[in-house]
Amino acid sequence: MFDLRDLYALPIAFSLTLWDAAPVYLSVGLALAILMRTLLTAQALHTTWRLRETMGIEGLLYLALFRPSLLPVLVFASIVASTILARQVSHISPPSTPGAALRIRFGELSLALLLPCIAAAVVKIFAPDIPENLMLQITLALAGSILIGGWSGTSAIPSVAIAVHAGGFIPAAVWILGAAGRKVVTDIRYRRSQRPVTPI
Repeated sequence: MFDLRDLYALPIAFSLTLWDAAPVYLSVGLALAILMRTLLTAQALHTTWRLRETMGIEGLLYLALFRPSLLPVLVFASIVASTILARQVSHISPPSTPGAALRIRFGELSLALLLPCIAAAVVKIFAPDIPENLMLQITLALAGSILIGGWSGTSAIPSVAIAVHAGGFIPAAVWILGAAGRKVVTDIRYRRSQRPVTPI
């Protein structure tokens, strides 16, 4: 049964989740940002930089450490999302220096970690109160992924919590796929809104 006293455990669960996730995501994401800006040619940098959030490389390492069974799901979601978004016209220019790439990526990843870590903390604390009904677990996972999402592979964070505490592999996979779908839809809408309007 739901107990209000469980709310006091949320900050602890959030802190522990962030403690596990932040070193993985920040170290990998920042290293990749510097490597992309330093090593890639202009065209390759432009393509790779605009797909940096759908490639999910940071999340792949997180899953390799904490739930390897979910790796194929995130690989599939990342490939599909990157393939779709690669066809979209982007007016975002890549950073001009490695330092700029570092600053941009740090800001992106710091924000990207917050909501998935909160979602994972909620799952860890309140999952025992959810009835053991697979359809209900799938529905909740899909709703959560659409509401919260998770770019740069951060959908891996709540998916691990779901796999361990709330329904296992299938609801966890649904979260990853739903978050990828949400990212694709929001990116397409944003990029279309940024297209120059041709005067009539």
